[in-house]
Amino acid sequence: MKLFRVKHLLRPLCLGSLLMCLTLCGCAAASVLAYKLSGPPTIKAKYIPAQEPMLVLVESFRTPSASFVTAEQLAAAIVADLTDNKVVPLVDQKKLYQLRDTKGEQFHDLSIPEIGQATGAKQILYVNVLQSSVDPAGGGEFVKATVAVRVKVVDVATGNTLWPDSQGGVPVAAESPLVHIEPGITPASVRDELVKRVGTQVGRLLHDWKAEE
Repeated sequence: MKLFRVKHLLRPLCLGSLLMCLTLCGCAAASVLAYKLSGPPTIKAKYIPAQEPMLVLVESFRTPSASFVTAEQLAAAIVADLTDNKVVPLVDQKKLYQLRDTKGEQFHDLSIPEIGQATGAKQILYVNVLQSSVDPAGGGEFVKATVAVRVKVVDVATGNTLWPDSQGGVPVAAESPLVHIEPGITPASVRDELVKRVGTQVGRLLHDWKAEE
């Protein structure tokens, strides 16, 4: 009699477990189907800038000359991403170059709003390069690149930071995997590739984008 009661009690439990399993499997299958139909999920923008002329200004505040190449490459990658996604009207980078040439050493004494006013910008996407390095590993056969920046949007008229709330800016950083040095792959090329990736990440802060599959 006891054995019969145990079997009788287990029967609904097993049936319930089976139904739960089928439900979970169904949800997983539905999720997979939805992913296949709609593609990767959309990552929302962290900040939507006003539709006013924006200047992309990238520099290393502490060592302007040391990271000049990285700054130029980052600016180009950011401008390309913002342009491709039609995020905001952009001030031509040539105006920034002309201002640098005209001011010479005095350019570094200009404030962010002053640079914006001189180039006709209403807002500035300011990117401060904190680190851009390539470190050897494995006895020099491998290298690893690191790039770290902070990003903020500044209003030219007031000099106030429009985004984020903190004055320091939003951190964006990336590291490459260990890359083996061989013909066609140099420390500089590894760093350059990572700089482009970080530039795209910075641009994506200002618009929605699809996560990679």
